[in-house]
Amino acid sequence: MHASPSPHVRRKRQARRQEILAEALAVVAEGGAAALTMPAVAARLGCTVGALYRYFDNRDALEAALQLRVLDELRASVTAASGPDPLATVRATGRAYAAFAGRRPSAFGLLATSLADPRVQLPEPYARSVFAGIRDTLAVLAARIEAAQRAGALRDGDAEARALAAWAALHGAVQARKFARFDTARPDTLPAAVLDDLLRAWGASDPPPSIQQEPPP
Repeated sequence: MHASPSPHVRRKRQARRQEILAEALAVVAEGGAAALTMPAVAARLGCTVGALYRYFDNRDALEAALQLRVLDELRASVTAASGPDPLATVRATGRAYAAFAGRRPSAFGLLATSLADPRVQLPEPYARSVFAGIRDTLAVLAARIEAAQRAGALRDGDAEARALAAWAALHGAVQARKFARFDTARPDTLPAAVLDDLLRAWGASDPPPSIQQEPPP
């Protein structure tokens, strides 16, 4: 029977895992999701490929852990967003989502690529763990939509379904930022605009002009 590792050993192992994930994200930033391989990450770390298998069973395990790390960062960002009332908090959550995509393009791009590709990217159980991370992130928005409904700022409805619709709209709007270089349709303000359209359809009043015109940071 093996003894459980000491707290010091567990902390050291976790720190090494985080170091590996940081380098894995750097690989993605340089070459896209397709460039994420165990040899590429090992090369950046200056270690053998075999050493990585002490922390991750295979490439799929590494990618799943990387996506979960990105989702943790995204969830922290949207959770920290707030406003003076429940409806303003919903809008702030949408802005935080768009801001994260702009601030962490490589991390966001990893999620976007995985979600956009109709092919199965990760097998079980890795896909299920990532789905759980997405669901937990959506739950933040759903809870805030539900709070706005209870406050009378939105008509009653299925908060989870509305959160999914809002996320889909925001995600698509964020992807349209690549057209910004053509300076045609102000894609920097599109995420807020599409969210406001949905909120109005659900009974919300128009936001103040300052919020309507404010692009995400």
